[in-house]
Amino acid sequence: MVTVERASGWCEDGLMELAGDLGPRESPCRHDGPVRIGGSLRMGSVLVAAGDVNVAGMVEDSALESGGRVTVGGGIRGGSTGKIKAAGSLRARFLENVRVSVGGNLEAESVMHCELSVNGWIRVTSGKGLLVGGSVRSGLHLAAREIGSALATATILEVGVLPEFREELYALRDEAQRSKAKLKFVGEAIAVLKERERAGTLGPDQRGGLLEQVKERLTLLAALGGLEAREHEIRDRLARGARGWIDGARIHPGVRATVGWGYLFVQDELRDIRLTFLEESGEVAMTPVGGWRRGRDGADAGGLGEDGSSR
Repeated sequence: MVTVERASGWCEDGLMELAGDLGPRESPCRHDGPVRIGGSLRMGSVLVAAGDVNVAGMVEDSALESGGRVTVGGGIRGGSTGKIKAAGSLRARFLENVRVSVGGNLEAESVMHCELSVNGWIRVTSGKGLLVGGSVRSGLHLAAREIGSALATATILEVGVLPEFREELYALRDEAQRSKAKLKFVGEAIAVLKERERAGTLGPDQRGGLLEQVKERLTLLAALGGLEAREHEIRDRLARGARGWIDGARIHPGVRATVGWGYLFVQDELRDIRLTFLEESGEVAMTPVGGWRRGRDGADAGGLGEDGSSR
């Protein structure tokens, strides 16, 4: 069922379309399908859509949440309340002072002073290709023409190992240790009760207790199996992430880069470089990358293919 609150527009085949701008007076606007806006999201707007969102103009200090992809013809400028969340990928001309969470990939011509958390790859290689300030996290890899600035602007990059996966892994380990400790205690209690049962000294109440302990043991074993399966899944994800990389035509001093489990603070300007995690030493390795060629739009394409994969 289509649900639209306050916004004036029309719907056809599940698509909600607004010819002009969406502003705070029309907010919050919620729709259980895709949304197309011919104008801009004005400051203070709130848009929640279950499907893809396409904005022809700007997104100005607004809250936008999409269950699919987000495409912005202009740029996204944040502020006190600006926040973008997309289950799919995000493409915009530029991003500035905005918090972004993306389940897919992210592509823009410039990213300035943002907080980005992207499960897929990040590509800032067309146009200016500038990535400066803020914190940028990618689950796979990142490429930009220019990273940081000549003023040594603090720019934090994390590639390959998203913090939430690390935190979940640590939490799983703690929970598994607690479960193992309980399992050991229950196992010892069962052993004592079974010894009494064999000796014929187990009373009716203790027999009921033995049954409860056996049930508890089965419950703990099932829970521990689930924890170990999830830990294995995350470890596989982290192993793939550890093979992530950062490409930059120019990386300025002041950039702090974490790749996989390795860390590098850039002190001298780097050019045409790829940063990768060297598992043998646990450090970030620097190797030349020669893929910075002119693309069809006249922009440097970096070391990425059309789909953002490494060439």
